[in-house]
Amino acid sequence: MENGIPDKIVVAVDTIILAMGQSGLEVMLVKLKNKPYENCWALPGSVVGVFESLEETAKRILVKRVGDSRLHLEQLYCFGNPNRDARGRSISVAYFVLLSNKEKVNSHLTEQYLDMKWFNVNNLPEMAFDHREIVKVAMEKLAYKLDEIEIIRPLLPTKFTLSELQRVYEILSGKKIDKRNFIKKVKNDEMVVPTMEMKTGEAYRPAKLFRFK
Repeated sequence: MENGIPDKIVVAVDTIILAMGQSGLEVMLVKLKNKPYENCWALPGSVVGVFESLEETAKRILVKRVGDSRLHLEQLYCFGNPNRDARGRSISVAYFVLLSNKEKVNSHLTEQYLDMKWFNVNNLPEMAFDHREIVKVAMEKLAYKLDEIEIIRPLLPTKFTLSELQRVYEILSGKKIDKRNFIKKVKNDEMVVPTMEMKTGEAYRPAKLFRFK
């Protein structure tokens, strides 16, 4: 190190992989195997390869964890606190992706990880690095972009009820929404159209199914 400048700065990519679960919005975490973060949970990530772009690194992580690199990735933020990594100076560029079905995720573990689980974003375990902060920033970004269809679309099936759509809005915003006002907003925004089909087989009465325009 010369004049306070480290000899080496590691550039990494961390991915916030999100999906709807029974308990609400959930994030995929992996349990690390190596010290000094042994048994700590973290976001799936990787050091950027010498000949890789940041997005190519993020897609490589997606292939390993989800089996698909074609999903819509969005860059979140760059995290560079000098003390974020106990192993040395590192900078992380975070990307987030939203999944419609977490059951399709590849649960195969690598030599880096002891385990992989989904956690509710409001009930996270002890996490390595600054990954808890990264999840927090991702949730703030989602709440800010709530009116963009591309944020909502991946979290719902192709056909859905207005109640299911409202649940996603409430989870991402962290607020309860009046049902009548929500239906009025959806109709005014013309973001969905009816499918002429009904959702049946549930404990409650059949409900109309909609799809995004």
